[in-house]
Amino acid sequence: MTGGTAGYIGLGVNVLILGVASLGLIIDFGMVEQRVAQGGPKTEEWFLAFALIVSLAWVYFEAVKLVFRLAILFGSRD
Repeated sequence: MTGGTAGYIGLGVNVLILGVASLGLIIDFGMVEQRVAQGGPKTEEWFLAFALIVSLAWVYFEAVKLVFRLAILFGSRD
């Protein structure tokens, strides 16, 4: 195993950031549902779609970083 204590701290921080990104995605979906239920204007569609794409990209990149960090910490090439 490589990384030691710093590796585990980095893993915890990465999981925390992934959790925040996931909560942001949930909030964005809630915003879309709220605007649809209220019959929001068509001009808001682009804003909501952009917010969803940004949140999805953030979750994806954080998940990829988490997988790489796990591969470094627990991967053995013996």
